[in-house]
Amino acid sequence: MDKAAKNKVLFTKFIIVFYILSLGCLFFIRYSMNLNIDYSPVFSIIVFLIIINFIKLYKLYKQRDFNKLYMFFNLVEVLCLLIISQMDFYNIWAYFGVFVLITFYSQTIDFKRSHYFVLGTIIVNLILTIASYFLSKNNLSHNISLAYLLYLDLLFGLSILIISVFSGIIQKDNLNTEIQNKRLVKEIEEKYDMLAIAQKEIKNHYDKLKYTNKKLEESNLKLSNSIGEFYTLHQISTAISSILNIKELLRYVNDIMIGVMGVQYSTIAIFDDQNSCLKVHTTNIKDNDVLFSLFSNINSNDIADTLNSGKPLINNLVRPGQYPFTSRREVNSLICAPLISKTKKLGVVIIEHKLHNAFGEDKIRLMEIICQQVSIAMENAELYQKMHELAITDWLTGVYNRVYFEEVLSKELNSSRENNFQLCVSILDIDLFKRINDTFGHVFGDQVIKEISETVRESLGYTDIIARYGGEEFIILMPETSFEQAYAKLDALRIKIENTVIRDDDDSVSVTASFGVSCYPLNSTSEKELLKHADAALYQAKDAGRNCVKMYNK
Repeated sequence: MDKAAKNKVLFTKFIIVFYILSLGCLFFIRYSMNLNIDYSPVFSIIVFLIIINFIKLYKLYKQRDFNKLYMFFNLVEVLCLLIISQMDFYNIWAYFGVFVLITFYSQTIDFKRSHYFVLGTIIVNLILTIASYFLSKNNLSHNISLAYLLYLDLLFGLSILIISVFSGIIQKDNLNTEIQNKRLVKEIEEKYDMLAIAQKEIKNHYDKLKYTNKKLEESNLKLSNSIGEFYTLHQISTAISSILNIKELLRYVNDIMIGVMGVQYSTIAIFDDQNSCLKVHTTNIKDNDVLFSLFSNINSNDIADTLNSGKPLINNLVRPGQYPFTSRREVNSLICAPLISKTKKLGVVIIEHKLHNAFGEDKIRLMEIICQQVSIAMENAELYQKMHELAITDWLTGVYNRVYFEEVLSKELNSSRENNFQLCVSILDIDLFKRINDTFGHVFGDQVIKEISETVRESLGYTDIIARYGGEEFIILMPETSFEQAYAKLDALRIKIENTVIRDDDDSVSVTASFGVSCYPLNSTSEKELLKHADAALYQAKDAGRNCVKMYNK
């Protein structure tokens, strides 16, 4: 049963109770007071209304589609109450019932039909008043003019019309809220879909890794004389596969190379896609002069050829000065193995030994297998990082999302409590954003949101955090920041946003933003209060004319 149906059931139960109590009151009046009044018509009508409402309640519980019949019952119910209202003794009770019915029906039917319903009620009431007046004009007790009665009916009609209008406005606001909630749910579903795709990619890479491990095991089973080597390789593979941080992974691999291969030097260089060059990432070389030579010559032609061809460079008889990156060191044997995936170049691993002929076929094979494992592990680590970024960032702007912001806020607030620091939270809202969407379209509106988020991100400090709070709203976390520092920072940001011109093809626009700020521990002591008070301050900024920064005041 949906929300609208539940509301109808609740209201129908209320009406049934109302009518039953009214019958009880009439019975009490009839048997406790000697009034010369005929109660039977009213009893009959109220019993009839109770039956109608029980029928409506039954239909609602069965969840059957009877909108037209439901509307007809409503009309009959109002008509019955208007008939009762013409009886002097019951008119206040009946008018109260009409008020209640009109209020509910105006929130359960659309705005236009609600007006027709109310106007019809007013007209029927006027007709019944006129008819009642002329039918009872010979009654000696009748001393009220028709004009006065019509005046009262018009006041009654105006009252229920006002109720209908306000109820319709409430209904419209509720519908808008429901639409916004559905849109937010859709955005969340899109995020989940993106995460599902990323997880699927990780699974594919993981399957590839399992396949490679299987081949590795098959190859090593054939090497009856290399059981120790196989055990070592298995341990390395397991460790590498479990590390998802690239820096930690490469440091671990470099240490493994030194221990397993028994070499004097081991270096891992990573390929920089942006600059198309290798950069030394990890090495066990400590001497500064030797390090400078290594960094300066790592992009030699020999290493570049290895990386581009995907084939390892193996030399067990290195001549002095043959490789510039080995200068100032005694190197007589080396292996330079590439780290590559199916789609990109990742880097190289260089191991060096002081002895000639230090590397046999078993060492070369082991080196190649380890590099394959490392390449796959690096791909997995990059994919894991991308998935993590998707999970914590907003898809449109690239800034953090609300879920991640709340996690960071909790940690920073605990840190502020422990270290007795101040902490400020600000909610930023782009002023009159709906007008931009209506004028230039939602595509340009998205462009405005992206550029404003970039402006904010560039203007914040190193420790500050920005997240998209929803729609055109952003939230900013400023750890170890006082009220005065936050105000100065945000006011400078407000001026920068005001002076920013956003262009897209032939369209250009300048926007302003309003800021609300709360601070721990000056006016907020918990995460909930920080967010609530920042939001309240934002509304104060809006009320003050927008394009300003307002601090929360209790």
